[in-house]
Amino acid sequence: MRLQREVLIAGALWVVGTVSGWWTSWLLGTSDEETGLSQIFGLGTGDGSSIPATATLFWHIIKRNILVLGLLLSGLVTWGTATTATLLYNGFRLGWIVGISQLLGIPLLTVGLVLLPHGPLELAGFIAGGAVGLRGWVLGCHAQRSGCFKIDGDSASLIRAAAAGICAVLVAAMVEATVTRAIVLRMIGNE
Repeated sequence: MRLQREVLIAGALWVVGTVSGWWTSWLLGTSDEETGLSQIFGLGTGDGSSIPATATLFWHIIKRNILVLGLLLSGLVTWGTATTATLLYNGFRLGWIVGISQLLGIPLLTVGLVLLPHGPLELAGFIAGGAVGLRGWVLGCHAQRSGCFKIDGDSASLIRAAAAGICAVLVAAMVEATVTRAIVLRMIGNE
């Protein structure tokens, strides 16, 4: 069985979250005009002093991405609720980042240059994981009707989608820690 419907729903949830985050950022505005590019995109240290070394940044990103992917996949046992919340929240964060960047006067082209090297891979991985997690709703409804929880016909497509999601977020983390980091360093003049 294919996961086309779940992929579309996962994408729609992400878009709803993104639009909500962007809209909220414009409603609430920003009070910190000193926020820099590296802090907005989550590449800076807590005190905003520097961008971590590539290896440190890579491990930070890997931990974050695997946590998100785990939450997305946990929808298999939470009837899709954890997946739905995670997709909405991560979409919201993206919309918030874009909105705050605009409010701080950072051009959309700059935002795109920072997000485009790794963003499509990361999003593809999260959508694949989200599709697997959203299948939990279908499986849960079937289990309630039939009295048993079984994945028989879905197992191969679920495993493939989960593996694709893992591979995509791993590659995205490598790109974010190297290419995106280099772009941000160049933009802030810290080559």
